[in-house]
Amino acid sequence: EVDAVFVNAILSGIQLRNMERAWKKPVVDRIGLIIEIFNAHAFTKEAKLQAELAALSYKKSRLVRVLGPDGRYTFGASGEA
Repeated sequence: EVDAVFVNAILSGIQLRNMERAWKKPVVDRIGLIIEIFNAHAFTKEAKLQAELAALSYKKSRLVRVLGPDGRYTFGASGEA
């Protein structure tokens, strides 16, 4: 059983969303994996803050415009349906 898919490339938010929908599994690209590794190894307060800042910046770049139920565009995370 596969729990997640790791892609050795930098993916856009739309690519991540489409792959997650097709495979019904979380997809992590190269930068996402690097950020997860930094988060796991951040022990000092400063390191944790730097890792969190990098994670937020990465997540912000992965937001995609989606059409809401009211017919207006809004921003959603790549994994949202």
